[in-house]
Amino acid sequence: MSKSNFICACSLLSVLAACSGAPTPEPDANGGASGTGGGGAPVVGAGGGVVPSTGGSQAGMTVGGGGMTSGGAGGNGGMPAAGAGGASGASGSGGGGGLPAGCEELGTPGKNGRQCDPGTDGDGTFDQMQPTSNLPPEAQGNPEGMLSGGKVLQSKVYGYGFNYRVYTPIAYQAGKPAALMIFQDGGNYTGNFHAPRVFDSLIKEGSIPVTISVYVDPTGQRSVEYDTRSDKYGRMLTTELIPELAKDFDLVDDPNGWAIGGHSSGGSCAFNVGWQFPYKFRKIMTHSGSFVNLQNPGDADYINIVKMTTPLMPLRVTLLSGTNDLLAPQWFNANNNMAASLMTAGYHYRYEKSTTQHGPTMWHFNDFPPGLRWLWRGYTLPQYK
Repeated sequence: MSKSNFICACSLLSVLAACSGAPTPEPDANGGASGTGGGGAPVVGAGGGVVPSTGGSQAGMTVGGGGMTSGGAGGNGGMPAAGAGGASGASGSGGGGGLPAGCEELGTPGKNGRQCDPGTDGDGTFDQMQPTSNLPPEAQGNPEGMLSGGKVLQSKVYGYGFNYRVYTPIAYQAGKPAALMIFQDGGNYTGNFHAPRVFDSLIKEGSIPVTISVYVDPTGQRSVEYDTRSDKYGRMLTTELIPELAKDFDLVDDPNGWAIGGHSSGGSCAFNVGWQFPYKFRKIMTHSGSFVNLQNPGDADYINIVKMTTPLMPLRVTLLSGTNDLLAPQWFNANNNMAASLMTAGYHYRYEKSTTQHGPTMWHFNDFPPGLRWLWRGYTLPQYK
């Protein structure tokens, strides 16, 4: 690399770190053991879904097509077989398990939810409507639940600590497993996006399940943590953070009930985790995701990997970007290309385009509630009925 290119790359990483809006901290239960994560080539599951070739330690149950199929035993982190829906993870027919047609229940009975076919409503690429206010109605007002104080996870995977906070909605009941959603740049989402209040609003209206939301802040190594295409960050979540959460909360252990999201490099990080761990996280939210190569290997590679990988991963992805995004038109073009790859491959995806800057801005804030509604469509927790 020439001296001028090196200086440019360093400057770009500095800009991205400043964009996060999140504070920089000081330097096995429901999550299960995940092993290497994403290291093996996927193989076809019972209903056309994906099972990593590393085997399986998590028991799972898929209903549809030919009835029930359990996940592998032994090995390092296999996933339950997906149903005939493939990309969405929804099964085809009801099979012999007594579920409605097009529905599946993965994970441990009594600790899982039900995913029914979400259909294709809202799938595709759209021009985002001009927001009429900085915050959507769902974000206005004070949270009704409890946002914890700062906690620290001492990670053995990284060798240092991560700060995080947990939001518990008032609808949560101990003994009744709830869904889980994790956000990178946690302070960005508790602050700018008013995520706890949005979760209150959407849980109350019944459009998303009762969800424990977790807000993880990066360290001074943000780009290395978020922009590197590997399983390392996902291993920290699945083998360290989530087992820690499970000490205090009852969480579902089925992958349809776990989601992950983020803005900028936090968004591309969310996609990386979902891709590396589709047997853990199947719902992905990105806001101005950094699908550019800021590390080696980087997240821009996913634009081609998505088109080349068969069978489809059982993922559902929502994205947002705009013509004035970072280093225009670089970030916007990268998100356009990612959305095009998801469309070409046949995934359930939702992409909102606008004139937004990198932000986050009112365009991001106003798309947050509808993005969550689309992401969680068809998923319910029978224990909360």
